[in-house]
Amino acid sequence: MKTILTSIAAGSLLAALAVAQPQPRYTVIDLGAQGGAYSFGFGINTAGDVAGAAATPAQTDGFAATAALWSKKKDNMALTTLRVLGPPLFAACPTCNSAAAGVSASGEVAIDSEIEALDPHGEDFGQFDPPNPTHRVTRGSIWRNGVMTALPNLPGGNNANVFWINNLGQIRGVAENGIIDPSCSNVTPFRFSAFNL
Repeated sequence: MKTILTSIAAGSLLAALAVAQPQPRYTVIDLGAQGGAYSFGFGINTAGDVAGAAATPAQTDGFAATAALWSKKKDNMALTTLRVLGPPLFAACPTCNSAAAGVSASGEVAIDSEIEALDPHGEDFGQFDPPNPTHRVTRGSIWRNGVMTALPNLPGGNNANVFWINNLGQIRGVAENGIIDPSCSNVTPFRFSAFNL
């Protein structure tokens, strides 16, 4: 009987201690979209800025989206559309998909963006919309102080994807090179190497 009472007392004490512990606090914020029905967050910096992609009214299939940066302003998240790579480097492409992969502490954003040009090998490197592949060339870029700059490709490659940016503005991802590896696929022969810029 003494063992049972001791067990009950110990259990009650542990329960009281668990209740007395401060509970974790967090707030869920709907970041919103760009007039569409969905958005995706892919990276966040210490200031609370979120890099990702958000749908426009024309992007309705749950995959297609446009690169976006949500910046913390008081209690709201202000949305900035990061325009798809276009003139003067590339032709304008209002239907191209893009996504922001990450944001540095200083607000630089690593972005993947389709461009109007079709991939010469029929690849869908960006995989922005798997059910409806566009087969457009995908380029990595950086958005710095309101200016989007395309990152250089590896020699012989057409496509690149960025995955991450650190607080020094260094970007990591994958890019094609000029060597086709026929073992990757009989339909779409991908060729790529990791990069760190």
